[in-house]
Amino acid sequence: MALRIHAEQRARKGVVLHPTSHLVLHEQNGYQQLWGLQGHQVGQSEKVLTIQDLKACDSPERLGALVLELPMREIGGQLPTWEELKEQVAWAREHDLAVHLDGARLWQCEYYYQRSFAEICALFDSVYVSFYKDLGGIAGAVLAGATEFVAQARVWSKVCRWKLDFDVSVCVCRRTRARRKPIGHARSGPLCARAGTVIGKTAWRTSQSDATTGRDVSFAY
Repeated sequence: MALRIHAEQRARKGVVLHPTSHLVLHEQNGYQQLWGLQGHQVGQSEKVLTIQDLKACDSPERLGALVLELPMREIGGQLPTWEELKEQVAWAREHDLAVHLDGARLWQCEYYYQRSFAEICALFDSVYVSFYKDLGGIAGAVLAGATEFVAQARVWSKVCRWKLDFDVSVCVCRRTRARRKPIGHARSGPLCARAGTVIGKTAWRTSQSDATTGRDVSFAY
């Protein structure tokens, strides 16, 4: 959906992405079938994307967006250096491409880059983050971007009926917490707070006690 919005804004359907992108390997290039976009795979499947890979792109004037996954799951969670990442974003800006972050596992990047989530996300036009990967949430995610972008995303999510209704009565018992350490545990609590910072509002209620059952309830909305 993010790529569709960026493509429409620039009247260009080309999307640049790595051969190991989730959109390619696990969604069977559905973005092309659903939105009529045209994928351009660049780089080597076993290596991190480089600025040289991007410069080798043919006809960048036909491209509308660049997708970067941080970290790159299929090649062991590798990441470009901070300087390499900025070079890639600068290349996209030079050719007027939007830059979208597939940040499903973004929470793993802060320590590597030694920079805040806000500073990392500031490089991108749109950001996707997951609340159940690494954080231990039941489900949920956020698509963040500029006000105009988010307004369009809200419309398209309703058109496509992409809305999950969560049963907030789902409980995580103490026994499970001891094994898995989900959302409310001290280890992941600070990350939950930062999730709200990344998207600019409070998005979580964490580890509330259910007086009726005596169990801990964790949910996202």
